[in-house]
Amino acid sequence: KRAFIAGVADDNGYGWAIAKSLAAAGAEILLGTWVP
Repeated sequence: KRAFIAGVADDNGYGWAIAKSLAAAGAEILLGTWVP
């Protein structure tokens, strides 16, 4: 499985928690971020 997660700003937010959970389940993760 593959997942694209947008809006990961830091390692304390919901996006990061979702990415960690999906990675732990074996998913390949692609993170989308932007510079404010």
